[in-house]
Amino acid sequence: MNAGAPETVDPALATGPAHPAGLVLDPPLDLDTDDPEILDLIDRFAQGTRLAVAQARRARAELELTRPRARKYLRFIDSGSSVYRRELAKQFGMTQREFDGVLRRKAVVWKREWLPRKGYETWFEQVREELPNGRFVRVLKVTPEGVDGIMDLFDALGYVVVTEAA
Repeated sequence: MNAGAPETVDPALATGPAHPAGLVLDPPLDLDTDDPEILDLIDRFAQGTRLAVAQARRARAELELTRPRARKYLRFIDSGSSVYRRELAKQFGMTQREFDGVLRRKAVVWKREWLPRKGYETWFEQVREELPNGRFVRVLKVTPEGVDGIMDLFDALGYVVVTEAA
């Protein structure tokens, strides 16, 4: 046998699990497998491994469920488009009035005028829109950065998205 080469053993004679390269993965020779503390340690390690595998499987399943929503959200964020507040309100299953009330109570926008408070200027943009009668009105729309911030804010407040944006 080669002095530097690892030992390979006939699988029928192996006492430990076989390594893909044909090596034997035996416990160290001085490991006392009759020692209750060692057996307890091995058992706890095995339980921890099973728990980690179960958690990883649940996380993967959850990721697969949220992947379409994340893609849609990223497409919107990357588009650079602003949205109406009522569209965001619909996602949380509320009216625009309820949605606006949350923004006012959390001091994101001023109570009387629809202007963003300091620190939230990038969350909104004011646009002029023409009504069917020819008049122009100011509309406060939510920017992609604002959508991200509002989603985080509402999530922290315990609100849940009930419908997806179109």
